[in-house]
Amino acid sequence: MLKKFAKAFWLLSFLVVTAVLLFVYASLPETVKISNQQSITFTKNTAFYFSLGTLLLINVLVLIVDRFFNSSHYFFKVWFYILITIINGFFIVAFEFMNQFNSLEKFNLQIIGLIIYFGFALIILWASVFPVVLLTKKLKMGNF
Repeated sequence: MLKKFAKAFWLLSFLVVTAVLLFVYASLPETVKISNQQSITFTKNTAFYFSLGTLLLINVLVLIVDRFFNSSHYFFKVWFYILITIINGFFIVAFEFMNQFNSLEKFNLQIIGLIIYFGFALIILWASVFPVVLLTKKLKMGNF
């Protein structure tokens, strides 16, 4: 049952991040800036296709894990669905940051920068949960 909820949240996050990416693509200027200090620019299409490719590559991993791991890896599958859902949430914030950064309006980008750091920390925290749980189980069973 938990796997079904994790899968539903992953699918919802994938649909939302895809919609956000399409919205950001529609509102980006023809040249997209990445940084103020260094004049790193991309064309609108390059930024879109790179973002879409990265998004698809990461989300296809869910299908690969679900296909090749059997039912005995239930906890791993649930953990992986939630990890990719968190990464999709990170992408939503990152795409919106890219949109605001390239907007003609002036925004306070410090707050969204903190949210990006928090999202990155959340990804690292969740990625470390599975190995810690496995290590704890092995130590309790005496197999380590």
